[in-house]
Formats: sequence, C-alpha cells, structure tokens
Amino acid sequence: MKYSVSKCYARVVNKTPVITFDSGSFIKFTKTKEILALKQMTIHTPSLHTFNGTVYDMEVVLYHKLTGTLNPSDPNYVPGGTAISILFQKGADYGKQNNFFNAFINQLPVERGEKEQDIPVGDSWGPEMIIPEMKSYYFYPGSLPFPPCEENWKWLVFEEVQGLSANIIDTLAIAFNNNIRPSMRLAGRVPAYNSNVVMKTV
Repeated sequence: MKYSVSKCYARVVNKTPVITFDSGSFIKFTKTKEILALKQMTIHTPSLHTFNGTVYDMEVVLYHKLTGTLNPSDPNYVPGGTAISILFQKGADYGKQNNFFNAFINQLPVERGEKEQDIPVGDSWGPEMIIPEMKSYYFYPGSLPFPPCEENWKWLVFEEVQGLSANIIDTLAIAFNNNIRPSMRLAGRVPAYNSNVVMKTV
C-alpha cells in the first residue's frame, strides 16, 4: 500500500459523501503484480457490511481501479476494481483516524451536487491515517454498493473495527443517515479470511 498525502475534494452523491484524492496513492497485488490507483472514498452510516449479523456505526470504502474512473459515462471507463472497507464504532476521541475526519466533516456539502468542493485539510492529511494497525481481512468477489452496482469488484474488509469519536459519527449520521445498500445474500460466493497478513506500507 502506498497512500500519499493529499488535498480533499468532496461532493455528495445519492446522500453519500464522496471524497476524491490527489493521484499518487495505490495498492499493488504481490502475486498478480497489478497496480491499482486509489480513485475515491465513500462514507456510510451505519456500516454496509456486518460480521455475524453485527452492524457497526460507520464504514468507509476506498475504491481502487487499474485504469479509468468510477463514472460509467466516462469514455475511459473500465468495469471492476478493488474496494477496501474499514469499519468504525463509537470510541476514543483521539488518534489519527479522528484527525482525518475532523479535518473535513464540518465543511462537507450537504446537498447533492456533481461539482467537487476543495476542503483545506493541512499538509499531512491522507488516507493512510485511517488504515488499521492490524491488517487481517475478509475477502470476497462482489459488486459496487451503488448504481450501476456492477460485478467484478474484489472486496477486502479489514477485521479490526476502529474506535472513532461519537461526535464525528453522530455528525455524519445526522446529515447522511442510512445511506447504505441493504445487505445482500452471498448467492454462492464464499468469503475468505486472511489472518497472516504482511502488508507493506510505503
């Protein structure tokens, strides 16, 4: 994983905050040698995913693609990609994950709009701030949780649930509550679990 510092560009699509980052952040799969660029992040309250039926207070999804954008009308659009999901529960009021959200949540646009808003966040801000310390994860083949809901997406859901200030979660929940796709059946998909993870970050 190489997540660089970035500016913060925000818009709201379907009642969901969408954050876009500067170029320079990517993930690389060791076996396939694929390098996928981080394209955007969405924030959901409550969580999209559940563990054994447990719903969490918030979930953030980082979307990565080999090429192109997530917009099907874009001439460079290529289906599929890899989504990395991070779960949050109300907890501590300190830590880098709190600093990450505090930098922009009070300036998020509330109304839907395609135009991105540039939010000042400081020189050390970036997606690395919300990556959990423990890298064990669940993996399954899935689809996008928003239209066009296309297949051919790989999902990595980190097992570690991070604590986040109740003020942050409540602020996001008030403005964007229940912006999730209903839980879907596995439909023959078999999730895998990886607890022996060596995930280099640079």
